[in-house]
Amino acid sequence: PILLLAAVLTLLVCVFFLWVCGYFTSTESKSSSGRIDEDEDELLIANFLELDRQLEKLLHKRKNATTAIHKVRKMYPKYINNTRFQLMFFRAEDKFNAESAAEKMIHHFNVKEQLFGDGEILGRDVRLSDLSKSDLRVLESGMMYFLPDKDASGRCVFVINPRIYFHLRREGLVSVDNVLRAWWYAWMAMLRKNDELQKRGMVIVMNAMGITMQSELHESFDGNHKLFPSLPKSSIPKKTAAVHYCYDNQSLQPWIASRK
Repeated sequence: PILLLAAVLTLLVCVFFLWVCGYFTSTESKSSSGRIDEDEDELLIANFLELDRQLEKLLHKRKNATTAIHKVRKMYPKYINNTRFQLMFFRAEDKFNAESAAEKMIHHFNVKEQLFGDGEILGRDVRLSDLSKSDLRVLESGMMYFLPDKDASGRCVFVINPRIYFHLRREGLVSVDNVLRAWWYAWMAMLRKNDELQKRGMVIVMNAMGITMQSELHESFDGNHKLFPSLPKSSIPKKTAAVHYCYDNQSLQPWIASRK
């Protein structure tokens, strides 16, 4: 019994020694995501204050222009100054560039005002209950959605099905504004709750299977009735890691090549 007790004590001492030396370390703390968090901490200490300075600088240059962010800063400071909210804009820019983050934040509220009005919705996240029946029809149609699983690199995948848009538009069931409001809600709701989406960015899959005419895509993405114009895209604090096009009509290849 004495020898057994001595052996157990020796084993415990060895385990304790190895733990102190750092041998027993969780794989998560050694992962790349852990490294990202440490890098973020170092960058954010200096950049949160710089973001406010850049906002002041940019707004001073546009002091004669009325922007939605003026109203938000005055009436809803808790919303716009929330660190979790500001962090999304930092993560969307290379090396947490404060000037670019400030520019995108100004644009963000201008577009949000265009899509949802200048009421109290500017000072909070857009909710599902804020969407109209036609907005909800877009979400429920399968026109756009996040896949339940991530890609091999751990990134979220967002799928766009233009054919559904063509059908709903021809039937007079949705407008471009309905699509944009639904799209805004889908992306912002996902970004708000998913740190990995903010850090790694998303992969967009354009499912053009079954589309027979290049003119359909051109009208929706390049004409006066753009399905996804650059204005709202550049106002959402997200990173796009890659865009993939799936198509079975070779006549679409020139149009798709011009998107790359």
